[in-house]
Amino acid sequence: MPFSSRRSAAAGLNPSFPPPNPQPNNHGSRGDAPPPPSSTSSSQTSSESAYASPSCSSFSSSFAPPLSLNPCFSALPHCELAPPDITTKDLYDKIQFLDEDGGPWKQGWRVSYKGNEWDDEKLKVFVVPHSHNDPGWKLTVEEYYDRQSRHILDTIVETLSKDNRRKFIWEEMSYLERWWRDASGAKRQSLINLVQNGQLEIVGGGWVMNDEANSHYFAIIEQITEGNLWLNETVGVIPRNSWSIDPFGYSSTMAYLLRRMGFENMLIQRTHYELKKELARHKNLEYVWRQSWDAEETTDIFVHMMPFYSYDIPHTCGPEPAVCCQFDFARMRGFVYERCPWGEHPVETAQENVKERALKLLDQYRKKSVLYRTNTLLVPLGDDFRYISIDEAEAQFRNYQMLFDYINSDPTLNAEAKFGTLDDYFRTLRDEADRINYSLNSEIGPFFKAVDRVLEQTLRGAEMMMAFLLGHCQRVLCEKLPTSFAYKLISARRNLALFQHHDGVTGTAKDHVVEDYGTRMHMALQDLQIFMSKAFEVMLGIRHERNDQNPANFEPAQTRSRFDAQPIHRAISAHEGTVQAVVLFNSLEQIRNEVVMVVVERPDVTVLDSNWTCIKSQISPELRHDRKRIFTGRHRLYWRSSVPAMGLQTYYIANGFVGCEKAKPASLRISSPSKLLSCPHHYSCSNLESDTVEISNNHQRLTFNVSHGLLNKISNKNVQLNIVREEISMYSSTESGAYLFKPNGDAEPITQAGGEMVISEGHLVQEVFSYPNTAWRKLQSPTVPVYIMVKVAYRNLSLRKNIMLNFLGMSRRETYDKIPVQGNYYPMPSLAFMQGSKGERFSVHTRQSLGVASLKNGWLEIMLDRRLVRDDGRGLGQGVMDNHPMNVVFHILVESNISSTPNPILNPHPLSPSSLSSGWRHWDSSFCRKGRSRCSAIADEPVNLFDMFNDIAVLSAKATSINFLHEEIDMLGYSEQFGIGAQEGHVFIPPMEIQAYKLRLQPKEYNTF
Repeated sequence: MPFSSRRSAAAGLNPSFPPPNPQPNNHGSRGDAPPPPSSTSSSQTSSESAYASPSCSSFSSSFAPPLSLNPCFSALPHCELAPPDITTKDLYDKIQFLDEDGGPWKQGWRVSYKGNEWDDEKLKVFVVPHSHNDPGWKLTVEEYYDRQSRHILDTIVETLSKDNRRKFIWEEMSYLERWWRDASGAKRQSLINLVQNGQLEIVGGGWVMNDEANSHYFAIIEQITEGNLWLNETVGVIPRNSWSIDPFGYSSTMAYLLRRMGFENMLIQRTHYELKKELARHKNLEYVWRQSWDAEETTDIFVHMMPFYSYDIPHTCGPEPAVCCQFDFARMRGFVYERCPWGEHPVETAQENVKERALKLLDQYRKKSVLYRTNTLLVPLGDDFRYISIDEAEAQFRNYQMLFDYINSDPTLNAEAKFGTLDDYFRTLRDEADRINYSLNSEIGPFFKAVDRVLEQTLRGAEMMMAFLLGHCQRVLCEKLPTSFAYKLISARRNLALFQHHDGVTGTAKDHVVEDYGTRMHMALQDLQIFMSKAFEVMLGIRHERNDQNPANFEPAQTRSRFDAQPIHRAISAHEGTVQAVVLFNSLEQIRNEVVMVVVERPDVTVLDSNWTCIKSQISPELRHDRKRIFTGRHRLYWRSSVPAMGLQTYYIANGFVGCEKAKPASLRISSPSKLLSCPHHYSCSNLESDTVEISNNHQRLTFNVSHGLLNKISNKNVQLNIVREEISMYSSTESGAYLFKPNGDAEPITQAGGEMVISEGHLVQEVFSYPNTAWRKLQSPTVPVYIMVKVAYRNLSLRKNIMLNFLGMSRRETYDKIPVQGNYYPMPSLAFMQGSKGERFSVHTRQSLGVASLKNGWLEIMLDRRLVRDDGRGLGQGVMDNHPMNVVFHILVESNISSTPNPILNPHPLSPSSLSSGWRHWDSSFCRKGRSRCSAIADEPVNLFDMFNDIAVLSAKATSINFLHEEIDMLGYSEQFGIGAQEGHVFIPPMEIQAYKLRLQPKEYNTF
């Protein structure tokens, strides 16, 4: 991250899963009657710091399935671990997707039971009251808190305190923390008492219930850690059970992270109804989820999958929603909720009807229980923003307790029902499985999203800078750190966490809520930039007093004028006779040698390094997406930089520095059929006359079509991929909305001949700037919903397609003819690639989460944006019309496993800078370079934590969970060596793993103490 200074500065410091499914369509219970099954959507102390490190591994990726499950329950001593039997891919190959009407259970079948299933082990029913509180959806998080969530938490505390048989679970720490600030001391203590006696369980405990398709694993760790740490410090509890009922699909990354945070169990809901149906038929809705790459069986976590359509009361007591709705007593007359859409409504339970009502409810419990392997049953009791009043809560608790009393009093029913928490259920389930020797098996192995990623990387850099400051805090210059430092970091973490909510990063909230998310992230970015600029000053020896409000000497190289604006580069004035410093910060764990760019107002400048040595540089004109004025009049200045790992490096931009060569201007070639472009001052220009144009370097050549401005071919000396067509296309749709993608037909190209193109060629950088001529305004009425996507097709390439999950691991994806287009679109949080049978691979890295599909062999299409005027009837009540101009950045990487290049794994400086951001992946044996007997990992040698930094001493290291709350190695699934290695300072991080350590830091000049 470059920062520029308004005056000269000293030289730089050198511290050395989701299943592949179309998702269910409703959003929670936001609409009781389920749509037809065919409707699918695409879908610390001052001297202690924490350091989390992912493993280093190869450039190759795995093709393991997204889900691999263990056929026995790992907690049981008699259970012998075995390889997974079936993966989700196997299931999807098997399922026919016939869309059959199942009767009362529309997506299932008519469930029945014999009646003797509970003769030996009675049915134990845990009814778990809950209230799902979205931190932003139709209202902003503050609006929801003021109108609903604070009243719900007040109600929970009051009603549970009346009767110790009553239970409740709560998930969202964003609301609990907000309530805690407002609550009296008595209310706070009452809540703590309820938690301590087991009536109130905090499940998940993240800041939000995060989305699992679009979020980067860094943001997931941040939001869970922020919530868990606050909860532990405030209430004194650490969650062990995860509750995830509303995210639109599930990722194996989440299961891995939860296991490494010390979680024992997971509950999930939104998986494809056909997958639920298949699992339910074989009683495999509860299973052990194991990572596909885990050969040592250390990542197992137990999962409970809910069987029915939704998490609301009509769809949780049993398979017949018309019956279950009669036991949602908040739908009785006098309450604000709508009546049951099936025509039969709940009535007050009394002595006259208790027998009939209890037996009717028990019948649903029994039918649901036969879908599972044990006689321990979980029945959630809640919905969105429920239990808002004392009357509502009393209606539910009072009526259910009377029903429970009747069921429990009749021994012939062989049943016991009571209120419970998620922990009550899982503990009883384990006891039953252990007692009767059960083997619990399974056979299943756009714009603000870009801002989200910018905030993530800025927060990561800021947190690293804070760790360095803590290590230097005994120095005189650091004795008065600004008091706002810690607050800005906490605020940024929480705003980033809030956007990971499953209605935030997914784009399924109302416009003013999206604006609230954007404003919060914009403020967080500004706060972090102020923090980092002042941190640089401290690290570089510029002293500040506590509470110093003076402007910082450094400014970020990019800035945004408001939350919905594109970032713009600050221009360095570089007047005659001036020198201005640019400080580069490298937050990665390896040296970065690459070309960097800043914008300058004048072309006649010189670049010098921190030793005042002249550096060769290049200038090119700055361009923008404005067809009438593509050239801005400013200039892009390039030079080769070298920044140490996790370190700073200073460069100087000078004008009039004697003895240094000025930046060399690039040569321009221009194609402008409209004659709108003229040659900018200070550059030499020529006209593009040919139909194609090439730019190249020592490794690859790119060929473009001049008329349409699109890429034609990529080639290098090892592999050539013939791109027969790159398109910018558009889907039209009349039935799509915020949740559903249901196109009318195939996508149609919208590019035409006659676009503008500029080729900039210099000794450091060659660029192609294309402004394609599009026809969509002529073809489409502005009232027709559209999806804009880019499509790339290849000739004669038989491919397998893989997508990165949350930037952590790869998952192979299949295209199924038996499901529609929308079912074959998958989340693309960061990377997708296609690989041919001859060893060629084409990878596309993206800066923000998008959607991707491969609908034909050799065909990759990536969804860029959508504009939808209609509501799709899933509860949001509006279309998607809040589009903003945005820069969608793709990094393309062409590889081959037949190569004459020296082994890139053994090369400490990668040939391509793009590999610096490619994430952490593990071996795919098929991609080992041909002619080599084996592939070896980067991290064959352990990392020495005590020698990581030049200026900071690491006094001690302690292994911990990745949310920094657990130090019991066994419960995290790590090997014993994890903890022993940390004590010795020598840490080995296997491929695909993330490990965390708490380090005690001290300036090296004080390490004799």
